Amino acid sequence: MVKKKDNQSENQTAQSAEEFQKNLPDVAKRYSLRISKPYGYFPEDVHNIITSLEEQANRLAKENTKLTEEADTAKKQLKDINTEFRKFKMKVQLMSFEPTTEEEELAMIEEGMSSISSSNKAETKPKIKLNPIKLNGKSGSESHKSTFNNLIQPRQNENDGG
Repeated sequence: MVKKKDNQSENQTAQSAEEFQKNLPDVAKRYSLRISKPYGYFPEDVHNIITSLEEQANRLAKENTKLTEEADTAKKQLKDINTEFRKFKMKVQLMSFEPTTEEEELAMIEEGMSSISSSNKAETKPKIKLNPIKLNGKSGSESHKSTFNNLIQPRQNENDGG
């Protein structure tokens, strides 16, 4: 009979352990804290968890301080940029533009182009000479003339007496 009592007590202990595991608080499950039934959490487990959480909190506080400083700097830069933009916008609005004609605009463009080309003229002078292409012993202009002559001269009808 003693054996039956031992089996029953083992079953009850196993069942109570399962129930105890099911009823553990979320914190104990999350951080794998051991709990003894009459006394509570094991001090070593609690000490390790508290130490790691303090380290994480300190690291996050430093990161938060750094990000806050970066955000403040970015806000200041944005404010400066907006101020400069407003100043520029006001200057543009206050400038008087005289109406120009198309000829004047073209002259201004040509001046700009000539200043660009004159500053780079010595550097970009072409050194390659192009020779006209000769086809069948004729120069390019002669072959074009004969081609154009055929196109320009109208056909003569047989009835015209020709």
